[in-house]
Formats: sequence, C-alpha cells, structure tokens
Amino acid sequence: ENIKEFEARRSELEKLADIHCVQKKFDQCADEYSEVVQLREGFLPPNDFNVLRPLYRVAKSNFEAQKYGRAEAEMRKALSLAESRTDSTESLAFCLYELGWLLYYVGKYREAEPFLVEALPVSIKAHGISHSQTIQVLGGLGLLYKNCPDLGKDAEPFFRRAIEASKSQADLDWFCLSNLSRLAGFLDEASRFDEADQVFLELLARFREMPEGGRSENRWMVSSCVEYFKKRGKADLVAGLISPRMSNHDAYSESVKERLEHAERTLSPDDPEFAEALLAAGNNATFEGRYGEAEP
Repeated sequence: ENIKEFEARRSELEKLADIHCVQKKFDQCADEYSEVVQLREGFLPPNDFNVLRPLYRVAKSNFEAQKYGRAEAEMRKALSLAESRTDSTESLAFCLYELGWLLYYVGKYREAEPFLVEALPVSIKAHGISHSQTIQVLGGLGLLYKNCPDLGKDAEPFFRRAIEASKSQADLDWFCLSNLSRLAGFLDEASRFDEADQVFLELLARFREMPEGGRSENRWMVSSCVEYFKKRGKADLVAGLISPRMSNHDAYSESVKERLEHAERTLSPDDPEFAEALLAAGNNATFEGRYGEAEP
C-alpha cells in the first residue's frame, strides 16, 4: 500500500510538471521532472518507459529554458536508455532524432550528423516514410547539409523526399510547407532562380488559400516568400500577403530575444551566459531563415 501511495505521489508530481511545462515555466518543470526520474529509478528497471518519458522531458525543458549543455547531457542519457530497450524502435528513432536535432541547433554539426543519419532507417522501420517522425529526420538532414557544406553532402534530396512524403496526408501539411520553404531557400542561395521561382510560386498559392490566422502562424515561411519575390522585382505577386495585424513573433522567438536583451544589459561580453544567449538568438534566426540577422 505504501508503494502504491508513493507512486501516486510521483504521478501527481509528473502531472504538475506537465502543467508547468504548458505554462512555459521551464526551469521549474525541469526540476520536477528530474525529481520524478530520481524517484522512479529507485523502484523501476533503468530502461523502463516510465523513466524514459520524464527523463526526456527534463532534457526538453532545459532546451526550452535555453540551458543547452544540461539539455544535451540529459538527452544523451535518454538515448542510452532507449538503446538498451529491444521492444521499442519508436523510442529509439525519437531519441536519435531529438539528440541529433539538439546538436544541430547549437551548431555541433559534425556531432549531429551520425545521430540524424542513424535515425532515418530506424524511423522508416518504425513508422514508414509518410510519418511526421520520419519527415522530421529528413528535414533535419536537409537543414544540416544546407547549413554545413563542409560535410560535403547535398541537402536537396532530403528536402524533396520530405516534401513527397508529406504530400499524401492533410495532417502533414505543415511539414510539406516548411520543407518547400527550405528547398526554395536552398535553390535561391544556389542562384537556381528558375527552379526557386517554381517552388516559391507553389508556396505563394498555398499561402493565398490560407486564412490570415494560418499565415500568421507560418510567419517565417510567408516572410521568406515575400522577401524573395521583392528581391526578384515581383513585389506585385505578394501584395497584401502580410497584413498589419499578422503577428510578428512567436513565443519561443520572443523568449530568445528577451534573454539576449537582458544579457546585453547585465552581462559582460566575455561571460559564458552572454555567449549562450547570442548562440540561441543566432540559431533561432537561422532556423527561421533570417540568415542576415544570424550572421552577426
């Protein structure tokens, strides 16, 4: 009976952490998830899913709190746990991708590559090609090779595979849009303008069909489309696409911006926290395709 009561308390703590995560209280929920992990490790096998889930949430909460070193350490633990299981290729595919994406996001491109490469066949085996998990891996590999040419790999086939895999189902439309946008940007940067025109025109047609709220949610993609056609001297094609009422930020971008502004006011340029705030701002700008902002 005492064990049941103890597990009930742990479950309640995990639910509380979930609530704080939704409320974006990431430092608080990271501590709560960590406590859940410690409590469960005392009673459950080390690779039990009821340990893996809160362990992953610790990593993700630290990532959202922009504590990337802690996030990486916990994500590596989660992957090690998933690798020790023989009954869940889904968990393995998920953890491989999440660690690879985290490493990509913080600029550790060479470290990210093997995890993303390994995640692809595991995801296909677990889910098939037309599944959000597999499409995320394809898109992640495309971004990795696009932003790190030193790896010597072509990003284009990965973007195209992600697009094809996501066209078959309406609930995968966001993945199709995001990878179309990434492919269009890739073709633009390669000065393949005739091909870029076609992809941006496809995006433009999709954006025109969206209600204003949908365009606001996909602001970074809409903005890249607008900027491209203006640069190409075809501003008339995108007239009215961005209205004054459209949101010009999202919650994560805003938190990154606020952190950098606070660091600039309160920290010296050689402070590690200042460097991490700059890194977060640069990576977020790169992810949204704002390369001019990311470079400084």
